[in-house]
Amino acid sequence: MQFINNRQLKEYGIGALQPALLRRSIIIALVVGTLLNVINQGEVFFSLEVDIVKVVLTYLVPFCVSTISGSLAYVACSNKLNNIHTAKINKP
Repeated sequence: MQFINNRQLKEYGIGALQPALLRRSIIIALVVGTLLNVINQGEVFFSLEVDIVKVVLTYLVPFCVSTISGSLAYVACSNKLNNIHTAKINKP
């Protein structure tokens, strides 16, 4: 098991705040959250007895999953590019 140090945590935070990633996460949350709400609570919307906490969480979960996975991919790609760049500089 690997623990995250402060530098890695900062990198993940920077990755999560990228405008393109946030835009994509919002779109995914809207699409997936809407589908899940219709599937899980469709009949409730027509009776107007909506549990707002469930609705918000149904949108929040796909947003968080998308943002976290995007941040992890951003950091992994950044590290790969840094390694390639470092290898080219150190090449004799």
